[in-house]
Order: sequence, then C-alpha cells, then structure tokens
Amino acid sequence: MTFPKDNLRLHLTFYDELRNVHVMGSVSRMGSNICNMGSAHGGEALQDLLEKVGIDHFLSWSGDIFPGPIQITAYRMNPKAIVETVEKNFRREDQIQEKILSGVKLTEEERSFEAPLTLWVCSSLVEAEEGLRRVAEWFKAAALAKSATAASS
Repeated sequence: MTFPKDNLRLHLTFYDELRNVHVMGSVSRMGSNICNMGSAHGGEALQDLLEKVGIDHFLSWSGDIFPGPIQITAYRMNPKAIVETVEKNFRREDQIQEKILSGVKLTEEERSFEAPLTLWVCSSLVEAEEGLRRVAEWFKAAALAKSATAASS
C-alpha cells in the first residue's frame, strides 16, 4: 500500500520499551505538523489505543530525506501484531545484551540488530481529523479511568 496522504498517522516513541510510549499525531504527509497526544503505558494500553483509533498498518521508508527522494510504504498489520512485533524486538535486544554481559561472541546479525526507538503507524480507513479526535478521546478516557482508580484507593 502506498503512504496514505490524508489518513491518520501516529508517531510512536518508545521510552523504557513499552512501559512508556509517547504518541504524536500527524496531520501532514511527512509529519512536519505533529501534535503531542499523550503517553500509553504498557503493551496492552498501546494495543487498545491502536485498535480504538483504527490503526492497521506500519510505515517503512527508504532513501534519504536530504536530498531525497524518499519512498514510504505502508504494510498491513493489525494492532496486536504490531505490539507483539515491538515486544519481540525488545526481547531480542535484551537477549543480545545478556550475551554481551556473559562474554559470548555475537553473530554479525546480532551486532547489527537495533530495536526500534520509534515507529510510524497509520490507518487505511480513518482520515486524520477523525483519527486525531479518536486518539484524544482515548487519552481523555484513560486519564479519567486513572483518576477514578486513584480516588477509590
């Protein structure tokens, strides 16, 4: 699938693996107009967010932004598979670190492996304006649930 110009796109930044995922919403093709939406905490929360807002692809690009051109491709993947893949990559990174600490020699593939620190995801069906509204509603509901839990404690 080609990059959806007017559809919802989210930029995910992983802090402390999936324990803190910063979510930014994009309203332009290259993400130059992005807005801070909030942070999802944990894989289950991230999966729930992606499902609720209609994410069904992750984005990959090749080429250099400067001087260009850049080729962006969207790959179909459901939210559960996206989160599982990210988790798998973080586990792989942990295994490699354990090998290093144990003094085991790494393979060429292991030496070049890097878990992603960021990921772009998008929806093939939800337009940006509607999607950003859904994202904002999800974070508002999450904040209300958190404050209700804190109040009952």
